Amino acid sequence: VIRQHGILRARNEEHLLDMMSALATNAPPKGRGLALITQSGGAGVLMADRAEEIGLTVPQLSGATRTGLAKVLPEFGATQNPIDVTGAFLADPKILTESVRISLEDPKIDVAVIWLQLMHGYADSLVELFRTIKREVTKPFLVCWIEAPEKARKALMADGICVIGATERVVDAAAGLIAWGEVLAREKARSSA
Repeated sequence: VIRQHGILRARNEEHLLDMMSALATNAPPKGRGLALITQSGGAGVLMADRAEEIGLTVPQLSGATRTGLAKVLPEFGATQNPIDVTGAFLADPKILTESVRISLEDPKIDVAVIWLQLMHGYADSLVELFRTIKREVTKPFLVCWIEAPEKARKALMADGICVIGATERVVDAAAGLIAWGEVLAREKARSSA
């Protein structure tokens, strides 16, 4: 993502569409802090590596945030960023909703990416879960849902929830959203001067 003179440049058509999806469904973030919330530790590492490659920040969460996460996550989950909520959230959806809410309350976090794999059998309940999250948080978030059923993806997009189907692509879309927030902040500073 190149940000100059209020212009974001995409690498290709797919990147352009991903950024447009992120921009159309989220308010611009106020900073570069990225929370990575996954059901698999491996996906969190992949996203953190990609974030580092493109200059995003995956900050260490505050002690209060980690304490809050420890109260909702199973013992085998991870309270560091990336956050591993494990598949246990399927039995107890509050694990995911509370983890996203708590993470986005951290002052170092400006955007969250929530990563899921497959989950066809849980599509309807996941759509409701993401709608609940959208109602409860004020900071932007993107969903990376590998192989999301088309009906679920369309329902979420209709409700203003960005869904992208690949791990690196969602981080790149988050970078575009962050870059747009920075462009708008610079424009606002110029007009105030």
